[in-house]
This record gives sequence, structure tokens and C-alpha cells, in this order.
Amino acid sequence: MIATGIKTTVSFGIAEVGMDSRRTGVLSDADLRLYQAKNKGRNCVVGLQRKSGAD
Repeated sequence: MIATGIKTTVSFGIAEVGMDSRRTGVLSDADLRLYQAKNKGRNCVVGLQRKSGAD
């Protein structure tokens, strides 16, 4: 609780940044994942799902 009687929720969208990442692409990915988290419900975190075998 932040203050008496006030409840908060939080959702996060996580994007991976690599050496060849463009800022707009990373922000776009994070934004997309944020909305996915919000659609799943309160207090969610959605991040990049790595494909098996990826380094």
C-alpha cells in the first residue's frame, strides 16, 4: 500500500537490448509487452520468450 486506503497495481513489459538493437524497436517491443501484461491482469510482467537453442 502506498498510503492508507490507497492500493496500487503494476505491470511491466520487458524487452531485450542487444548490440544491434535500435532504440525504437526496443521501445516498441517493451510497449507491446506492457499491453500484453495489462491484458493478462494486474501485477503482471511479460518479457521476451526465447526460442530454445537461441543464445
